Amino acid sequence: MAPSAKRWNYPTELGHGMNNEDSQKRRDSTEPDSNAQIVEHFSNALAKGLTNSLSSFLDEAQDAPSLDILAQLVLVEIRYRNQRGESATLADYYEIFPQLLHLEYATIQNHQSVATQKANSPKTLAPESHRPSQMRAFHTGDAIDDFELLAHLGDGAFASVFLARQTSMQRLVALKISQHLGTEPQTLAQLDHLNIVRVYDQRPAKGHDLHLLYMEYIAGGSLRDLIDSVTATPREKWDGSLYVSAVDQAVIARGESPRHDSPVRTQLLQFDWEQTVCFIGHQLADALEYARRRKVLHRDVKPANVLIGADYLPKLADFNISFCETVEGASSHSHFGGSLAYMSPEQLRAFSPLEATTPGDLDHGCDLFSLGIVLSEMLTGDHPFPSIDGNSTWKKQLQKLIQQREQAVPFSTVEEQANRSAPRLIHSTINTCLQPIPSRRFPTADQLSTRLKIAMDPAAEQLLHSPPSDWSQWIARHFLIGCAIIAGLVNILGVLFIRRFNLLESLPGGDSATIMFWQTQRAINCTAFPLATILFLFLLRHAWQALAKRAARSRGKEIELSPADVQRGVANLVRTGHLLAIICGIEWVIAGFLFPVVMILAGFSISTQGWIDFVLSHAFAGLAIMSFTFFPITYLVLRCWLPPLLQESHSIEIITTARAGLRFIGQMIPFYQIIAISVPWLTIVLLVLFCHAENQFALGVISLTGLLGIPFVLFISQKIQKMIAILQRVYGDRR
Repeated sequence: MAPSAKRWNYPTELGHGMNNEDSQKRRDSTEPDSNAQIVEHFSNALAKGLTNSLSSFLDEAQDAPSLDILAQLVLVEIRYRNQRGESATLADYYEIFPQLLHLEYATIQNHQSVATQKANSPKTLAPESHRPSQMRAFHTGDAIDDFELLAHLGDGAFASVFLARQTSMQRLVALKISQHLGTEPQTLAQLDHLNIVRVYDQRPAKGHDLHLLYMEYIAGGSLRDLIDSVTATPREKWDGSLYVSAVDQAVIARGESPRHDSPVRTQLLQFDWEQTVCFIGHQLADALEYARRRKVLHRDVKPANVLIGADYLPKLADFNISFCETVEGASSHSHFGGSLAYMSPEQLRAFSPLEATTPGDLDHGCDLFSLGIVLSEMLTGDHPFPSIDGNSTWKKQLQKLIQQREQAVPFSTVEEQANRSAPRLIHSTINTCLQPIPSRRFPTADQLSTRLKIAMDPAAEQLLHSPPSDWSQWIARHFLIGCAIIAGLVNILGVLFIRRFNLLESLPGGDSATIMFWQTQRAINCTAFPLATILFLFLLRHAWQALAKRAARSRGKEIELSPADVQRGVANLVRTGHLLAIICGIEWVIAGFLFPVVMILAGFSISTQGWIDFVLSHAFAGLAIMSFTFFPITYLVLRCWLPPLLQESHSIEIITTARAGLRFIGQMIPFYQIIAISVPWLTIVLLVLFCHAENQFALGVISLTGLLGIPFVLFISQKIQKMIAILQRVYGDRR
């Protein structure tokens, strides 16, 4: 057996699996004449095999026992479990029966006569300040092992923490003194992250039956302290500078100096409060993602377990009840617990003897739910779930907590708690974290981190999550039509120019040559445009298929769009402008050679000058068309088509693909800028060299192209580069 009706693996739980006769027999044998006889009845029931757990025994009782009697019943079960060869301690029951925490330790100790000596061993931990004398013996100024205790930092259910000086290393550390560390040292040894408190080492204390865990000292206090400090200030004054000021005051109070040169400080001073909350959440989500990839669950994310460094960065601490799959001997049931106010519904169910959920059923989603509560509390100053009646039984309290969390917190609730509206995205982000069903939350902490980075950056939120305008919404749903309109318009303008130029400069005289030219042009265009369309649809099939599915989903249709579809779509989409430009350019160059060949085969004589005119005019027109196709198409990719796909998923694979695509676009921009700027002036030079300077039509069109086209290209390329910078801020720096 282990310590919970759910976690203990008892053969029968809360009467389930028993027939009516057995249930009645157990009720008859356990019905006491008075409250004082409960202990004797429970002991007899265990001895006769009529019950297998205290939780099931209490479930059959008509009234809850007094707190004093409950303590005696717990000790009876400890004795029973130890006689069966298990290792049972009082610490196992503080999590299951939290009302025992209200008893003085001496009161529990008076009942130890019913427990075995094993239950009295030093491994038994009392709650917080009510601990055995060995845990209460240390005070500021004392020394233990290699450490001088300088200041008392706090207590928990398992340990005391001091600011200490490690004599051998002459450094300040946070020293955790406990009687049992579980697998915390082994777990933390695997974690080396900027937003996780760094552990130096652990050792048994010399001369004491205690363990010492020493880690970096974080001078800025806890997030709990910061929230309390902020909520004491009028809501209209909440912003990043208030956060910085609160951290500075905490650091100074601990005898250290704030880091005024920190770039994080400069950034925070420019933030409003919503951005500050997103900053904290993004950093903590990164820490949880780092832990998740190493198969570590924290299981106790709360403001008191988030420490703020002198560099203003939050650091996740206290992995005392965490679980790591890769630590030998670790169990999801070991030291399972946490703070009820910050537990996810599935974690509360695993905590409750009335539910079938076990600690082994939990995954990283419970940490995301807890982080959502922390962010909501930081955003509004209040806990998102109302407090419950503390006078009811612990079973009823747990059930009420579970029922609360089964209802997601709506935007309106958060808005009513805040005195002013927060950005829409942070509301939806918190709401997603607090979804009662784990599958409806973010799949990973990494995706939560990305969402918070977007919410932290107004420009990114505007680009990726702002309500689309009518035109952008229409373009977003019609990828093929949008590409066809831009490419078609640019190519038609090119055709009109080439038709006039070649008629004037490249053809031999005569009406028959002109008629043949018209026929050749119609044949080439009627072949080239359909071939270009087919090639475009084939090369960019993943992009338009993904966008078509996304558009159908936005209209409420149940269309499957897998992460693999999104990844292929993103990889294809970011190259749309370049591929379409290349298709156009190649077809124009081919057409430049086909025209004179067809004319010669039809019996017309084309001079060398005519050959050169045909080839160069089509080549330079094709280059101009490539440039004027690439920029508007790429702008629409980043403005209208890429954001919907990125909203579908923020998986690391999709983000990596998007980053590679953004780098590619950035590399292509100078290439197409050079083409757009050089082609008009180079064309004018060639016109003069080949004695076409009197062609006022050609000179006028080319000059107009340079005067209008070059500023257009520079303007739109600047827009594209800004969008790339925004997306790189969001999707870059993946730790």
